[in-house]
Amino acid sequence: MDLIEIIGNKPLEGKIKISGSKNASLPIMIASLLTKEKVEIDNIPNLSDVSTLIDLMKSLGADIKLDQSLEFKRKISFTTKEILHSEASYDLVRKMRASFWVLAPLIVRYGEAKVSLPGGCAIGIRPIDFYLSILKKMGVKLDLKEGYVHASIKNQLKALNFSLDFPSVGVTHFFLMMTSLADGKSTINNAAKEPEVIALADMLNKMGAKITGQGTSTISIEGVSNLNGTKFSIENELNWRKQPIFNASMLLNFNAIRLPDPYPSKNIWLISPKVDFTFTKTLFWTTFVQYNSQGENLGVNSRLQWRFAPLSDLFLVYNDNYISTDNFSPRYRSFNLKLIYWLNI
Repeated sequence: MDLIEIIGNKPLEGKIKISGSKNASLPIMIASLLTKEKVEIDNIPNLSDVSTLIDLMKSLGADIKLDQSLEFKRKISFTTKEILHSEASYDLVRKMRASFWVLAPLIVRYGEAKVSLPGGCAIGIRPIDFYLSILKKMGVKLDLKEGYVHASIKNQLKALNFSLDFPSVGVTHFFLMMTSLADGKSTINNAAKEPEVIALADMLNKMGAKITGQGTSTISIEGVSNLNGTKFSIENELNWRKQPIFNASMLLNFNAIRLPDPYPSKNIWLISPKVDFTFTKTLFWTTFVQYNSQGENLGVNSRLQWRFAPLSDLFLVYNDNYISTDNFSPRYRSFNLKLIYWLNI
């Protein structure tokens, strides 16, 4: 896709279906290759990246069954009794960079792998140096030739302490899968804290892994001898990223957005009146209250923002939120820095 054309000056409204998180689904699907037993994953989104990964996993020997009895929430079972092939071809990996992560279960289960260097991502170049460094330090023999990573190991994988120069979600996923069955205790510092990292760690723990610290910058993994099958449900994007986007749309347009499936019991309209106060050139206060179509108060958000200088785009923000409905988080407070780019329209 080279161009997205947006024709504005129209209100935003409509009915929205909230899917399971793609960013959590992909590493969790790949992690199912770490066990011989059946893994059932619920609420996987119906996306091209998911279909590409299914094709790749089938080529490696996974028996995959798809239950589409529910229109929007898909359940998929993965059973990989044996890794039949250790090669992830360019034709499959080039379509989606996350496919490169299959290198981890191939090494762990099969002892060798031939995986194409990743492609299919138009957002810059992301080097694989971290991945190769992890493999070498764990005792894996590596050879890069003709666009493929050739990796093999004869002995059990070694535990290691590893520090990232910057938090990388992909490398953190890869590290968790590589070390869950390694010999000894491993630690990754400056780890990514994203929800999909927490979801992968939680799923591996349900399989029998011993992972602690997910959601913080330091994650520890005590290697175990084997992982078991399990059932796991992917959280909805509503809980992670889409809710703030929908709220912003409501605030900007003074309209309502309907959030039905996957919460049919809360099939309501959300309305968010907003109030702003400017105390000085550097101090602002914003609050908004959410109501549903039945007149019930769903929650309050208050935000105190201190601008570093009158013309600065950098803010120190204090948030105080209280959400009363079951579908959202309870009360929480936070401090954070925010960089704002102003658009003159």
